[in-house]
Amino acid sequence: MTLGAIRDLGYDTATMSDLAGHGLKVPTKRQRDMIARAKGDSFADRWARVLVADKFGASTTHWEKLQQRVERGVGNPCPLLLLGIPSTIVES
Repeated sequence: MTLGAIRDLGYDTATMSDLAGHGLKVPTKRQRDMIARAKGDSFADRWARVLVADKFGASTTHWEKLQQRVERGVGNPCPLLLLGIPSTIVES
């Protein structure tokens, strides 16, 4: 699945009211600041970007770095289990 397809999935499920409906908390101050800086981007646009690009901790791998590791065939120190879902089977 491409980065764009993942963003589209995030966009489809990301409104402020959807967060509470999925049992998630409202955005943090940092996330609200990011939304404010977007200048016209909708919350859903920003959420979809953050969903695939934000680092959630020092031990997690950024999406682009993960793609590079997969392309190089590197799994150390942790083995990678990758499941491919074709965008053609994803329904809105």
